[in-house]
Amino acid sequence: AYTFRGNVKAIANDYEEAITDYNKSLELNSKNFNAYYFSSVAKNKLKDYSGSLYDSNMAIKINPEFYEVYIERGCAKQNLKDNSGAIIDFSKALELNPKCYYAYRHIANNKSDLGDKYGAISEYTKAIEINPSDYKSLLGRGCVKLETEDYKGAIFDMNKIIETNPEFELAYSLRADAKMKQGMIKDACSDWRKASFLGSEDADKLFQKHCS
Repeated sequence: AYTFRGNVKAIANDYEEAITDYNKSLELNSKNFNAYYFSSVAKNKLKDYSGSLYDSNMAIKINPEFYEVYIERGCAKQNLKDNSGAIIDFSKALELNPKCYYAYRHIANNKSDLGDKYGAISEYTKAIEINPSDYKSLLGRGCVKLETEDYKGAIFDMNKIIETNPEFELAYSLRADAKMKQGMIKDACSDWRKASFLGSEDADKLFQKHCS
């Protein structure tokens, strides 16, 4: 009952009270996998990454076959700057669920943080192959392509995002950056104008600098 009530509170973004209920559940049953797992999720939300790491470790001791708990532990490790450890956990999640596209995205994020940009692109691509509408993977891949000077590739990814998220100002800003690098000043200005219209102050400044 406490775990269920904690989940209701977590849905309402009341993570601290949710954790209180998960702890009560664990007082009654120290082997309650769900209480540990959902507590790790809530603690990640509150940026208590060490606490999340502890709870996910405890959950895995009880049930090592649930892929989502490795996602939570990997996220905690990533935020604790243990990128290599995070990659191991996201890879374990993929062993348990090969269709978990966001595990590939998380691996990509960590590889990018470690400086393995082309490895990151490969992992983002795997995520996109499973879920072509995963705009976060498209965004991540596009950003890394910008960093590696693949401007045409970055424009391609931003185009894909804009097709399904036409109000996503960051995609316009990044596409403008890629177009500017290719000397497509008029098109870049058009994208900065759109991003500015959607609320980007940085895009507005770039428009004023380069286009007026």
